[in-house]
Amino acid sequence: MKLMMILAATVVLIASRAEADDGGVRRAGEWQVTTIGENGKANPPKTFCFPERSVADIFKTMDSCSKQDINRSGDTTIVDAICKKGAEQISLQMTIKSTSDTSYHAETHSTYSPPIGGTSQIHSVSDSKWLGPCPAGQPTQ
Repeated sequence: MKLMMILAATVVLIASRAEADDGGVRRAGEWQVTTIGENGKANPPKTFCFPERSVADIFKTMDSCSKQDINRSGDTTIVDAICKKGAEQISLQMTIKSTSDTSYHAETHSTYSPPIGGTSQIHSVSDSKWLGPCPAGQPTQ
């Protein structure tokens, strides 16, 4: 489950508009993420409080990455990565379209090995928007 939280953090991070040479810096603050699962139904929105971080910082939370390709063209970013955290491996392919530095749309396909909670693959679509600064005392991800 920890790897799935890292995935969510990575999506928010990479989808934000580029402000650094390493592929982008996620705007600090509270983000609301609405995900549509493979069943086509929207899950209830979730909020996350994130510090400002670069793509390189997120990849540092993984034990190792054998692949981490990040390609940006205009407002679209394509991510293709294979990383490990402990005994878990995630293969991640994302297409992210930034609509501004406060919102984006992402399509993600991830494969987990070994499966997490019986799930080995997830395809999702998500829309995220920046809500503002983190509320006082709210821990960051």
